Amino acid sequence: MDRGISRGARWAVGLSCVAMATLIFFPGLQIGQSIDRSPEHASASFPAGTPVLTPDGPIPIEFLRTGQEVITYDRASGEPGLASIIEITSRSHSGTVIEITAGSTVSSTERHAFWVVSGDRLAGRPDAPGDRQSLSSDGRWVAAGDIQRGDRLLSIDGEREVTRVTTGSMEGPVYDLRVTGAGAVAVGSGVFAGDVTRDEAPVVPSYGGGGGCFVAGTPVLTSSGAVPIERVGAGDRVWAWDPTVRSWSLQEVGGLLVHNYTGDIIDITASGLQLTATGNHPFWVQSGAGLRDRPLAEDLGGSSLVPGAAGRWVSARDLRAGDTLITRSGFVVVHAIAVRAGSPGQMQTVYNLSVGVHHTYAVGSTGVVVHNKGAAEEESAG
Repeated sequence: MDRGISRGARWAVGLSCVAMATLIFFPGLQIGQSIDRSPEHASASFPAGTPVLTPDGPIPIEFLRTGQEVITYDRASGEPGLASIIEITSRSHSGTVIEITAGSTVSSTERHAFWVVSGDRLAGRPDAPGDRQSLSSDGRWVAAGDIQRGDRLLSIDGEREVTRVTTGSMEGPVYDLRVTGAGAVAVGSGVFAGDVTRDEAPVVPSYGGGGGCFVAGTPVLTSSGAVPIERVGAGDRVWAWDPTVRSWSLQEVGGLLVHNYTGDIIDITASGLQLTATGNHPFWVQSGAGLRDRPLAEDLGGSSLVPGAAGRWVSARDLRAGDTLITRSGFVVVHAIAVRAGSPGQMQTVYNLSVGVHHTYAVGSTGVVVHNKGAAEEESAG
């Protein structure tokens, strides 16, 4: 495919869809209506439904995936270009949101950065949070909360004038992206917003590092039944297990964590189910041969041993045939473990959940107990 020839046509298609997309993604939202979707912990994010422009047209931010291409700004050519998504974050938030109308309306948390080409007393405004590269010699990054009516925002078709800025409040999930290149993403009618910078959110190591995760399609038991892990979001309630008192309860999800992973992948076959997890994801093993001699799962934001409990947290790569795992309905026995070695050239998108209180959730059709591993550290740091 010759991107140089087709790019202009694709930009046009994207623009023609934006007005309709805004109405579809935000049903009932009127221009100027104040809504608030700002975060409790993250500094810069967009609410669910925010259109992100891609080569195939606008897509709601919550439906994007790592590795997918989005429209960015090419600083060298001074024209729109393509970038790949490196990471997607999702959190539950409550607070202030800024609604900016420039062609169409886009909402963001008040600290989210937009590239303002020109505006009244632009040089005297505070710097937007985050260490970002400049997109052009004209303008600067400005936080949504400091954008003013009359500002001109850099967009895929040149510039768009801000005709209205309103403030509101709302609780709900918010999302953000980290992308390759200049770190800018076209949102709404095609205005360029900044992505998550390295100083705003830590980069999760992709090779054998970061929290444990599961592949797309892994069922997670929620209050409304089994849901693929990639479809679970902030505010959903999942079944969580407390190993200290051996009881189940519904706990709220803080966010969906999406990572690129190139470490070992473990295929687990147990009674009536099959699971695929990263090698470092902790499972609760109630009993098994040589259990006390195996390595403990690491980075749980606490101890892998639970006082008074017979079992312990064990990484997926250290599971063995014959291990007994706790489920929502009782127990399952592991029949087979298959390890697929990873390499830097074999990247896979994997998912984890941030779950409060017990830091556990249930996966598979029977609800096998797993820890949310590295996500627990992010919760305590947030």
